Amino acid sequence: MKKAGGLSKGFSFFIFFLLMVASEWSQAYVPPSGYLVKSVSSKHVAPKGFKLQSKVFGLDSNAKVNTPGIKLVTSFFPQQNLFRIAAWDESGQKIYQTERKFDTASLPLVLLSSSDARVLTLALKAKGIPVQTEDDLLRLETEMERVQSEVTSLARWKSKLAWVMGKTDPKLEIKKAPTTELTAGERVGLHREPQLWIEKDRFLPVRLIYASPQEQWLDYHLDETRFSQEFPFPRLITVYRDQVPLLKEEFSEFQLGVDPQELKTPWPSGWTPVGQGAGESLRSAVDQIFQTLR
Repeated sequence: MKKAGGLSKGFSFFIFFLLMVASEWSQAYVPPSGYLVKSVSSKHVAPKGFKLQSKVFGLDSNAKVNTPGIKLVTSFFPQQNLFRIAAWDESGQKIYQTERKFDTASLPLVLLSSSDARVLTLALKAKGIPVQTEDDLLRLETEMERVQSEVTSLARWKSKLAWVMGKTDPKLEIKKAPTTELTAGERVGLHREPQLWIEKDRFLPVRLIYASPQEQWLDYHLDETRFSQEFPFPRLITVYRDQVPLLKEEFSEFQLGVDPQELKTPWPSGWTPVGQGAGESLRSAVDQIFQTLR
């Protein structure tokens, strides 16, 4: 079947790649955004699901912990595209639990879990992060229009190179040899544009920026990635809100495979009796965690 401009999809994409390399607007080759999303999602193959255990702490303006840790256990059941998530207080009592599908889960959770590039693309686009799929590009008339429609660049992030999807300060973009490290201010959502940063060589997400429904800018730093049978997950996620430290999530356990029999256990969403009797500060902290990280 012929596509835009009479070119087949395969040949059109071949020309597109050549122009991305040769274009005078792009001295350093930057892959198409759709390819970057596919590369990230392809690493998240877990046919039997997974279980995560972590603790989340509140942070003060100096990024120091200022609240007791709240334990989270997150189980993913891929056949149902379902997350079951529960929270425990410092004394080990369950206070809240809920279920999420991909369309209701937080973007960071989808980013780190979905093996379906289409699901991840929709989630990123919903937050304003520009992703051009093959079909998006082929709707354009010329190959040069396709090249110019991409909003991607190469920048340095914490001593490593990263592909950046979304508008960046041109000073941060690397056109030739990378020499400049980001300052502390540049690391914290200074430019207020939705962005996804992906480590160049391993195609691992390292930074995510977007606006919350309350129009506050959330900046996620995903650090110390480790692997369980080739499935990557960060050991630490730090969240900034409008450039101010907000939350820190530390992962202590990652288990590939969950027992589908767990789904037979009733799972009423909401506060447990202990959670219903908890103080306002604890309930507010749990609400914030689930809105931001789950």
